[in-house]
Amino acid sequence: MNDLRKIYDCDTINAFFAGKEIRRITKLDSVWRSGNVLFALEMRVNGAIEKYVFKALENKEDITEVLQAKLLQEAYPNFLPTIRCTGPQRLLMDHAGGQNLFFYFQAAGEQELLGILGQSARQLASIYCSYKGVYEIGDATSQIDFTMQHYGAKCVRKGNMSHAEYKKLTDYIACWRPVLTGYRAQTIHNDLNLANLLIGEKIKAIDPKYDTAINDVAKDVGRYTASVFFNCYDYYKTSVAYSLSAAQAFVDNFGGNREFQQRVLFYVAQSALSFSNFKTNRNLAPRHFIESGLAMFEKGPDKLVLADIGDILDRSVRQ
Repeated sequence: MNDLRKIYDCDTINAFFAGKEIRRITKLDSVWRSGNVLFALEMRVNGAIEKYVFKALENKEDITEVLQAKLLQEAYPNFLPTIRCTGPQRLLMDHAGGQNLFFYFQAAGEQELLGILGQSARQLASIYCSYKGVYEIGDATSQIDFTMQHYGAKCVRKGNMSHAEYKKLTDYIACWRPVLTGYRAQTIHNDLNLANLLIGEKIKAIDPKYDTAINDVAKDVGRYTASVFFNCYDYYKTSVAYSLSAAQAFVDNFGGNREFQQRVLFYVAQSALSFSNFKTNRNLAPRHFIESGLAMFEKGPDKLVLADIGDILDRSVRQ
């Protein structure tokens, strides 16, 4: 298997393997980034079993996730699996255990799934509340231009959004600028979604994204809430109402003032546009995400509440 060579062509990882007996190597699937190569490794060391995950990154810029992982480990010990060693576009970390929510979509009943979401949200809220670092005054107004130039422009290039809709998005999103500033900034995961939050006795996060400019807990909460809502509908149930209940079961555990909730909803809307560029399962198409994102941004920060996203998606899928 050619991919196995990626494990052994890194000197630092080979040095870490010295004196360890590799008992089993299992290839893992990468949910969103199919170009990444992942292996679970089971090793015997002095009679004890140790488990690790090897990761080879497809894109050179993705190696910056190691930088974010180090920031997260400093801020929140045990939130991420320990990274043992790194090399060029390579990293080796402890096996985190647990399962992502896609597993529980298949294994859990409706009420059990809501309980799992609530428990994982409470753990995440507790982790972020444990922050002992210096709080700064955050400013995420750059996300306005980023949403337009990255997500909106990509939707247009792919033919999923018209130029007229892009112009409307420009008008809609402008009123969100004031709510994206003045918050308490702290270290965050920065790309939280269903695939990279592992749920077990204690939650573990993997695959963070390096970006020290935003540092808003609302971004992690908003992106994960959107991931729950849309993926629950696409993979688990064809009920918008249940998908909304699942999103609510997660986000209700974070409380926060109205300004925090507005920022959460901004990232839910932004995520809808982002998700239009990913492969879906069977119940949603790119247009559903784009129509949902546009409608959320149009409603504005003063009027949009989480319950609205159910009505918005329901209108889109019924068209």
